[in-house]
Amino acid sequence: MTSKRPPRLSRTFGRTVIGSLSEQFSVTVTTFGAGRAVITIAGDLDLANVDKVAELTAGMPRPESLALLVDLTEVRFCSSVGLNMLCELQRRANEAEVEMALVVSGFPMRRTLRMTGMDRAFVIYRERAEALLRLGISFPLDQ
Repeated sequence: MTSKRPPRLSRTFGRTVIGSLSEQFSVTVTTFGAGRAVITIAGDLDLANVDKVAELTAGMPRPESLALLVDLTEVRFCSSVGLNMLCELQRRANEAEVEMALVVSGFPMRRTLRMTGMDRAFVIYRERAEALLRLGISFPLDQ
């Protein structure tokens, strides 16, 4: 009698496997008058992609900035490298005395922040519309 072994879980369990059909990573920065900006990130925020975000946010926040919103609604996975990048952005915002907040509505990202204790390091909103309103950013709500 032979017994079957259960299948091994890969190290990428719960993540996108490189080379598979998956959502593309994207990051956009939208600036508004009066020193307000929204950074929207979609996909996996990990070692493969964090440099793209760091490059686009290198000069942020600017000295004249008033508010910075990072929308992580479409982030499905965030590694320690991604968390470190967010912490660095928060550190620069604190130094420049710029209000920064995150939009985190997806369970994977909320769980990552909660399990690492980082949910206490950021101002977090579940809804983009509420965050935009609180930060004084005039932005179309249907985007």
